[in-house]
Amino acid sequence: MGVEGERRWKVGELARATGLTVRALHHYDEIELVVPVERTSGGYRLYGEREVERLYRVLALRRLGLRLDEIADVLDDEGVSLLETVRRHLEHVERELDQQRRLRERLQDLLDALESSVEPPAEQFIGTLEAMAVIEMNVKDVLIWHSHVADAPAKTPLPHPPRDGQRAVLLEQQGGERVLPIWIGRTEAEALALPLSGRTAGRPLSADLTARLIEVGDLVVERVVIETVRDFTFYATIVVASNDEAHEVDARPSDALNLAVRVGAPVFISAELLEQAGAAPAQVPFAGTEWQPPPHIGGKPAKPIGEWRTALQAG
Repeated sequence: MGVEGERRWKVGELARATGLTVRALHHYDEIELVVPVERTSGGYRLYGEREVERLYRVLALRRLGLRLDEIADVLDDEGVSLLETVRRHLEHVERELDQQRRLRERLQDLLDALESSVEPPAEQFIGTLEAMAVIEMNVKDVLIWHSHVADAPAKTPLPHPPRDGQRAVLLEQQGGERVLPIWIGRTEAEALALPLSGRTAGRPLSADLTARLIEVGDLVVERVVIETVRDFTFYATIVVASNDEAHEVDARPSDALNLAVRVGAPVFISAELLEQAGAAPAQVPFAGTEWQPPPHIGGKPAKPIGEWRTALQAG
């Protein structure tokens, strides 16, 4: 049990405040990495200030490259203090080329307080957690692959180019340099290209209808988070608020992005996913990017067999 009178956060409240998902907090509880201080009579998890501090340390050590089992061992080692954790994390962030200004400022505040022997309030840890867990992205472009020859994929040795007509949405880190392409279907790509081009459909599309239902239902889409990829499939969560309560809705990234651009909701990617699947601009497709087989195929340089073109058109 925690200290009497100490503030408590329900699992949904903590997820909403930090930018994490309820699913992630449940997982940390299941592996006994961050265990709630108690549960309500209805079985809901409750977290205290020390659990918030421990959650911060878990994510900080994760950003330093430690596995979850290694983090458990570190946290059980009394020799590794909170001060040392914050110092290591700050040094790591400063080494990153794509560091975020907001994260650095909040980490510096934590470090200043700890070095002055002042216990940081839980709200300060929550602000840091939110900046650590997710990175805001912009929807930069919708791309279409155009093959120069119709049967190029079938006759070209690996690695194969995309199939003719393949669509992709390109996300760009806000205030940073990393980008992330995600393959999406034709229908979803065409629907996404409309608002990005300043155009509208003659009749409401599914995404337009969903956005209108959100509005008349007095709901707010707080954010979209693309949080993981499994077997080459990306998974997204839409966070919808109603009457001061947040609800997480599982969604395909293409559907989530279509909704986000229509209601003006911010789009985030988990920091771990961006490190795993993100890349520098030179390594991913942009409009006008060509694909050609490696020079050694066929014993001589190969000609480009296709290119990415933007699906965006002026309104």
